[in-house]
Amino acid sequence: MLTMIFAILIGAVILLIVLDPAKIKTIVIKVLQLYKKGCQLLIKLRGHTVTTLAEERVITGQSWDEFCDTLKAAGSTIMTPGTPKDPFTQAEGYRYLSRIARAGLENFVECSDANAPRLTSIVDGFRAAPCKMGADNPDNLYQNASIDGRNFYKITGTRGSVHYLEFSTKSGQYGQAGGLQTVASLNADDLKYKSVAHKSNSDISVDAEFSIVIGPSRPRDCANYIATDPTIPNGKGMFMIRQTFMDRSKEVPASISISLLDGNARPSKLTCEHLDEGLKSASTLVAAAPMMFAKWASEFKAHSNQLPLFNQERSNSVGGAWGVQHTTARSSGPYRKTLCIRGLPPIEMLRYMHPAPRIQSVGGLNPCHLQP
Repeated sequence: MLTMIFAILIGAVILLIVLDPAKIKTIVIKVLQLYKKGCQLLIKLRGHTVTTLAEERVITGQSWDEFCDTLKAAGSTIMTPGTPKDPFTQAEGYRYLSRIARAGLENFVECSDANAPRLTSIVDGFRAAPCKMGADNPDNLYQNASIDGRNFYKITGTRGSVHYLEFSTKSGQYGQAGGLQTVASLNADDLKYKSVAHKSNSDISVDAEFSIVIGPSRPRDCANYIATDPTIPNGKGMFMIRQTFMDRSKEVPASISISLLDGNARPSKLTCEHLDEGLKSASTLVAAAPMMFAKWASEFKAHSNQLPLFNQERSNSVGGAWGVQHTTARSSGPYRKTLCIRGLPPIEMLRYMHPAPRIQSVGGLNPCHLQP
């Protein structure tokens, strides 16, 4: 019954994308909250605990059935009015959904143990099995790990030569209501390296070592620290790394690992509750992420061939970097035509200019490829 209700609500939300895009975020969150309250009511009426209900759902196959049903409902996004209906674009659309499903399973089922954290890339267009979600920068390498905001972790690594390197903690995770609000962040320019005195990134060697502690409070004599939020439900948070390249062929990415501060990984035993929750989160990501980006794409129609700044608060709420501002636009010209962008960049951006312009990839233009 709940599965059928959820599928109907997903269909209603998709219809709202076309009728009133401005309401989509609010509606999506309300749909998820309504579904959650329905599940909680069902638990109460049956007299189950969360654990025993999860066991029942897994044993009876209900957990898997709802996962598959939600994936099926998510396919409606590819068929909404205004979506290109040619065979190639439709095939790309379903491949897009399949990639998000794979990324969701990796993130929420395989790499979601905060007691034995592992870095994964829920969005990475350059790995052997790529995944693009929406509005991700093609010049970025994104990495993330599930953490418990009540625990302490140690991040170790070498700087590499990548142009921009940022670490941050989030209150929340992908695929869950409430967004990805940044708790705290640390830029590589502010890192204190082991036995290295420097003034800027250009002074740092590729193999310069660093360590960072993340947790609810700063330990004594801690050189680099990032705060977490211990008050979020069950401590569930996320650690994120964002590396931005100017030229991937010449730059070395930072090499980074994460572990509990005491160094003792304590992998959690697989439970029905963990599997049930992981499947729910993965399928919700597949259903919700495409709807959100479909809403954005619809809104871009209001300023075709223009580049207004994207709302920073909105960007921050879905995991965007605090110090990065976006401009977004929709090209209304015919396909296979050249789009010329003219603009006056801020003075501090001029140092990124390069005399030989080229497009890095569809959907992103690297500043070092701009021509003054």
